Amino acid sequence: MRLSLIIPTVERPEALRRLLTSLTLQTELADEIIIVDQGDSAASVVEAFSTLRINHLRLTERSLTKARNVGIAATTGDVVGFLDDDCVLESTYVARIKAFFSTHPSALGVQGLITNFAEG
Repeated sequence: MRLSLIIPTVERPEALRRLLTSLTLQTELADEIIIVDQGDSAASVVEAFSTLRINHLRLTERSLTKARNVGIAATTGDVVGFLDDDCVLESTYVARIKAFFSTHPSALGVQGLITNFAEG
């Protein structure tokens, strides 16, 4: 089972950096990360994370819905997840998503627990 994560982003390089850092610390890596960049600041952030399997796409129009659809069209995964660019994931997030869909192959969706945190 291949997991693709789609991350729409608009001019929030520090938030994106925190998210990508949390993705490098996963106990199991995502098979594909698609960043749909609707600004000018993500490219330099993405370059710093060459250990991740990132497909960096540009979208000139700012639209969350269009960004998600562009990401979906580019995926190769069996399971697709959407992440906001300001998320920080626990280290077992990807492994838990993969394990859930391996155990429950007919499931249509799953959501992680969302908690608030102090930024930084």
